[in-house]
Amino acid sequence: MEHEHGLSTDKVLSSHGEYPFTGCNVFEFRTTKLPECILRIDRAGGILVACDSLQNYLQPDEFFSDESRQSMTQMGFFQPANFGPLFMQTSEPQVQDFVRLGELSFRHALCGHGAPLRDTAKEAYAARIQRVFSV
Repeated sequence: MEHEHGLSTDKVLSSHGEYPFTGCNVFEFRTTKLPECILRIDRAGGILVACDSLQNYLQPDEFFSDESRQSMTQMGFFQPANFGPLFMQTSEPQVQDFVRLGELSFRHALCGHGAPLRDTAKEAYAARIQRVFSV
């Protein structure tokens, strides 16, 4: 991504570029208005590392203010194996990205927002894809 405030990127993550380490690859969303990718690590059956696109907020914790707890509940943040509500709203990803995501081999997901999802991530996100996109 391009940065503001004078920050620069050492290496750009892309599915066609150099990967940050051996045994990983990059899944790029191709239909989004804003760039977004997921790092897939080829260990322990496959681990997805995501930022905003995949979330796994189970419930608000003690670090949420009452106001943010209420607004995020109303926006649908607190759901297991969720697609980030703001990511969905601002980036408008299309179904074909999620179909490609579902074709990846993985068991776990580490999301920038929420708890790690262990062992059942592929099934949980496949169910979410079905609920959201009916595919």
